[in-house]
Amino acid sequence: MESCLSNAVTREACETSRGATEEAQVHSISIETSTLEARFETVKKAGENAKNHSPSPKIQKVIFLLRDQEDFKKYYEPRVVSLGPIHHGKEKYKLGETYKLVLTYEFVNGSGKEIKDLYNKIEENIKELRECFEEEVTKKYEDESLAWVLFVDGCAVLQYIYCATKDQFKQLNIKPDSVTFGQQDLFLLENQLPYRLLKWLMSLSKMKKELWESIETYFAQHSMVPDEQQSKQQQTKGKRGDIVLSDEKINEQIISMDKEPIHLLDHLRTKLLGKAQLDSISISKEKTIQNWQSYRNVQELKAAGIRLKRSRNSCLRDISFSKQILRFGHLSLPPIIVDDSTKPKFLNLIAYEMCLDFENDFGITSYISFLDTLIDEASDVKMLRKARILHNFLGSDEEVAKLFNEIGNDLVPNPDIYKDVKSHIQGFYDCKCTTWMAQFIHDHFSSPWTFLAFCGVLLGLGLTAAQTWYAVESSRSGPCNDLCKNLTQTLQKMEKELRESIETFVAHHSMAPDDHQLKQQQTKGKKGNTFCLEEKLKEQITSMDEEPIHLLDHLRTKLLGKAQLESYMIPKGKAVQDWQSYRNIQELKAAGIHLKRSDNSCLRNIHFSKQILHFEHLYLPPIIVDDSTRLKFLNLIAYEMCLDFENDFGITSYISFLDSLIDEASDVKMLRKTRILHNLLGSDEEVAQLFNKIGTNLVPNPYLYLKVKLQIQRFYDCKCTTWMAEFIHDHFSSPWTFLAFCGVLLGLGLTAAQTWYAVRTMR
Repeated sequence: MESCLSNAVTREACETSRGATEEAQVHSISIETSTLEARFETVKKAGENAKNHSPSPKIQKVIFLLRDQEDFKKYYEPRVVSLGPIHHGKEKYKLGETYKLVLTYEFVNGSGKEIKDLYNKIEENIKELRECFEEEVTKKYEDESLAWVLFVDGCAVLQYIYCATKDQFKQLNIKPDSVTFGQQDLFLLENQLPYRLLKWLMSLSKMKKELWESIETYFAQHSMVPDEQQSKQQQTKGKRGDIVLSDEKINEQIISMDKEPIHLLDHLRTKLLGKAQLDSISISKEKTIQNWQSYRNVQELKAAGIRLKRSRNSCLRDISFSKQILRFGHLSLPPIIVDDSTKPKFLNLIAYEMCLDFENDFGITSYISFLDTLIDEASDVKMLRKARILHNFLGSDEEVAKLFNEIGNDLVPNPDIYKDVKSHIQGFYDCKCTTWMAQFIHDHFSSPWTFLAFCGVLLGLGLTAAQTWYAVESSRSGPCNDLCKNLTQTLQKMEKELRESIETFVAHHSMAPDDHQLKQQQTKGKKGNTFCLEEKLKEQITSMDEEPIHLLDHLRTKLLGKAQLESYMIPKGKAVQDWQSYRNIQELKAAGIHLKRSDNSCLRNIHFSKQILHFEHLYLPPIIVDDSTRLKFLNLIAYEMCLDFENDFGITSYISFLDSLIDEASDVKMLRKTRILHNLLGSDEEVAQLFNKIGTNLVPNPYLYLKVKLQIQRFYDCKCTTWMAEFIHDHFSSPWTFLAFCGVLLGLGLTAAQTWYAVRTMR
């Protein structure tokens, strides 16, 4: 009985287990079949999506390939204000939200419409506006919430641009530094608003025309191209028959507004590149791209006889190469302004071109890649500055070179863009004949003095040849042969001894001895009180009718003196032309501009005066640099940036001006030698780094020191004064160079006298 029951239980258990196993197998098969079918479906959908891509790119986050970069937040995320849904609501943008509400209020007031009417327009079209964004960035927003965000941000952006072009931020108690940092946030990929949103808001305003014009003006001012170049471009459009730039070529660059921009960053890209001409860029299928490039940078191009020229218009596609007379080639490049906003703008433009749904020719990427091939180090940047192609507002030339080298990393440019230019450059570069001719012309005809030296050598050879010929002729006949021969040998011996003595003297005395430098330092120590800030500030004591706010404010007043804003203002009809091709004190000295110490220590007391012998003097106030200098200046700059402090940014402008003169230790050394800077900090290299770091991300007053900058630039551009300064520096900068120069003249004179005597004796 028990055994039967046991067998029954065992059999039932086995049947039950077998049934469960079979059921599990059936279920597993169904799951696998279902999963496999889903996978097939994903492949099918992927193919359909690839064919039916969006006609225009959506506003989205920066592509994942760039998000792992070390400085991602610094260059791709907003600093002051968030726009659109991606960064909305973050704690650090609270102050920016306040500014946006103020600007929205001003926009509504100027529109002539009720705020509800403007908002309703956005809410009615919220479905269409949502389609302008990638689904991922708007899915957490309800329609009403998204409509409000876009309404406030759109009104604020339009009013911001209008106020920026009309200089009306002062009326809204918004300071210039906040305006500048906000400007950088407008051109971030993750901070974009649909352009049609702005277009709808403008269409409802009674100031539609003014708002539209303000956008065009704003982009003209912030497109990384000098204002003067844009004005010239507009003037050139009206001329016909221009050899360099015809009407047809200009028309190719006119930006067609038939196609509405996607957003402001897209509009900036179009402004920089002009109208894309993909047909002219593409190459035939039969031809392969030959792009072997053996040249490396601007210096190598110059050595090969290729000169840099500034293009007649500002389109970044306008890069061309042409051959000129005397076997020279000219590479024409569009002008560009480099400042603190350049790197984030270019990085976000490149990120925009990398968006998966944006079909484009990678124009910005290709331009940066081409520029990166020309710039390796500071000397390349210097040559671009001297050719007025690059305007350096960033810092030292080394910083600019580093900037383009960093942006140029890991780029994938369009190989068809600039291929003709690269091919022509390479062909010219490979020709040895042109390289030798360029080297010869550069060595002997680059300035009047190298030309005169070349002529002197030819004259010396000619006189020696004549002397030799007459010596041979006189040896054949004439009673004075022995006398002439002895006199000739005596003169040659005297000339040789004189040359050797001059060379030895110059070699031993070309630099000041250490004991002389020590005496100079001791003399500076005896007069140390002259550099004392407290002593010099007595001359600048200002009226105490207006009580200082605090000690820092009192220090600022002592340093700057009484502000005279009227003397620094420019008539409203004139634009500020501030193209600066010089970079540091060494370049100013080479151009014949000498530094002198101002008669008082007011930081506003910077001026420029013309002297005799084609020299000019730049007067700078004395300053002490020690361990407290950086702390004081940084806090003074922070004080000037306070939102409720209305001022002319005097300290900020002074530091910015000084930073434009100081690049490296040699600049600091020249300031020390002229008793302008008293270094109690450490090495000259430390002082140079101090001012370069303080000068980063400053927003100076463009009217302060403008007259001085224009006078310096005018003098710097004059080749005659530069050559004269070079001549005087080479031959009259010390007694030893003067003696060497006199020795050369004496040698030529003796050779000429010897030749004349030989000819006369023969006769």
